[in-house]
Amino acid sequence: MKSPKATATEFGTGHTLTRRAMLGGMVAAGTTMSFALAGCSGDSGLPGGNSGGVPTQFNFSTWGDFRFYQDGFSRMQNAVPKYKPTKFNNQQATDSTTLAAKLQSGFVAKAYSTLPAVFEVNWSDIPHLSEAGILTDLTAKVAPYKDQVSKASIDSVSYQGKIMACPWRPNTILMWYREDIWNEAGIDAANIKLWSDFVAAGQKLQSHSFADGKKRYIIGLEPSAAFNAFLYTQQGGVLFDSKSGQLTNFGSDPHFRNAFDLQVQWAKTGIGLQIASYTPSWFTALDDGILSCVVTGSWMDQMLQQNVTKSAGKWKVAALPAFAPGDTGQALEGAAAVCATKLPDADQDLNWTFMQKSFFDEQITPSLYDQWHLNPVFAPAAKQTKYHQPQDYYGGQNVGALDDDVQKTAFTPVGSPDYALLMNTLGSELGTASSGKKSVDDAIASAYAAARSKGVGA
Repeated sequence: MKSPKATATEFGTGHTLTRRAMLGGMVAAGTTMSFALAGCSGDSGLPGGNSGGVPTQFNFSTWGDFRFYQDGFSRMQNAVPKYKPTKFNNQQATDSTTLAAKLQSGFVAKAYSTLPAVFEVNWSDIPHLSEAGILTDLTAKVAPYKDQVSKASIDSVSYQGKIMACPWRPNTILMWYREDIWNEAGIDAANIKLWSDFVAAGQKLQSHSFADGKKRYIIGLEPSAAFNAFLYTQQGGVLFDSKSGQLTNFGSDPHFRNAFDLQVQWAKTGIGLQIASYTPSWFTALDDGILSCVVTGSWMDQMLQQNVTKSAGKWKVAALPAFAPGDTGQALEGAAAVCATKLPDADQDLNWTFMQKSFFDEQITPSLYDQWHLNPVFAPAAKQTKYHQPQDYYGGQNVGALDDDVQKTAFTPVGSPDYALLMNTLGSELGTASSGKKSVDDAIASAYAAARSKGVGA
């Protein structure tokens, strides 16, 4: 692959805020957008106090731009006036890992005054936070809306049959590409039906002599364990059993080999140019068509429309190619979600009212999401957003309609307390195979053996 080397990849890392939540052009480092709220009664010792039967303060924690949530909170207050005296308070976190660690240590120490009452959760953290008893079961709260949310989104926030987080955006994986660049190189996106077609298109782009003399690449991507995991997800594969939580025998699954081998091919054919994702130079490369495609979640709509403006009207979106003819599987990188912490005397009515009005309200949700270039999981609200209408930015394409279709055949990954450890193990072996030091089969066998020896998913 070419240098400079990327510090983040288009597909997931299990920590996704950097990719999806630079609201208003604000760059953050971490994962999915998050928030925390603490409403409590007077003498509980929790933050917020109580005035007139409602908390005086609503504590919110995120490692991204908090303004989307602050906007939702303000709209909720207008709809439910009794909460107007409650002050929105942002408690900024540096990253999702730090927030999860703070929650676990604070919960064990019963340091409730330091903890949020609601926070965003990365889908891969749901199992271990649930096991630790930190999360409030939201099954009953989400139930009235469940049938209007894709199964993949619900599955991504569930643990042992219970909905442990409130999903607010489906992280649908899509292929975002520059139609003008591909057309000049003689590439028709409609003919990219298989991942092997995608690799061939990348090679064709590199060999084409563009009129302006610039070199073009199909993607800015280095082999990534998380990308590998979601390519596996697309085929219906899971690394951890959804019921037992145990590690699956991915080492002997041909679908896993498909995913692993594809990334090794990308590395060896050099079809990508490594530029650190979600940086100014990365956005410039997209605007100039140096990088002509991004394979990532639906948050990319926000990223493009806010940061890649010069090439507006030249972008298109497609579903993921398949690994074999006839395959229809697609993937979600989980769902962006928020949780309620199981705190003593927390005002769960405020917590849920905030979620419900922001994410599941046909009157409030569409305009809130339009303001921030986002798409709701809640279908009745989603269909009212600009994302679900023909857009000039995409040459009149209705990306939301495509997103809906993709979700119908999308699988979602299964989290685990050992997910991060497994990603490190897979990443190491991907690098070994990509550099030619091991064959694909030997690298996969080594990854599986190493995971078992470390007790991953035992």
